[in-house]
Order: sequence, then structure tokens, then C-alpha cells
Amino acid sequence: MKSIRRDVLTPSPLHGLVRFLIKGDKKFNHGLQASIDYLVSAFMIVTLLVTVLFATILLIIQVFFIYKFFYKISYWIFLYLDSS
Repeated sequence: MKSIRRDVLTPSPLHGLVRFLIKGDKKFNHGLQASIDYLVSAFMIVTLLVTVLFATILLIIQVFFIYKFFYKISYWIFLYLDSS
């Protein structure tokens, strides 16, 4: 009875081919899951590095403008004290 059902779904010459395709699909899915884990990990590391790089650049810009502001204030104080 089991053989008859199998023959109805797939003819006996194609049964081996279908089994081969199912095994290949399982191996392909396993390999794809492993590579997706690797790609997600790599993406997270690259995102972290880019974020740190941009944060460092913004911090450098902020420090530059603070330095520029203090330089102007000290120049104004020097002019005020010099004129007195």
C-alpha cells in the first residue's frame, strides 16, 4: 500500500531524483543559515565601526568649535583689559 501511494505521488524512476533534491535542499538550507549568521555578525561589526568613526569625527568637530569659542573670548578679554 505504501509503495502504491509513493508511485502515485512520484513515479518510481523519479522517486530517487526527488529524494536527492530533498537532501540537497536540506544541505542548502543548512549552509544558508550558517552564512546568514556570518553575514549578520559581519554587518554588526561594520556598523559598530562606522558608528564609532562618525562619533569620533563629531567629537573632534565639537572640540574644535569649543576651542575656537574660547579663543575668541580670550581675545575679547585681552582687548578689554588692554583698553583699561
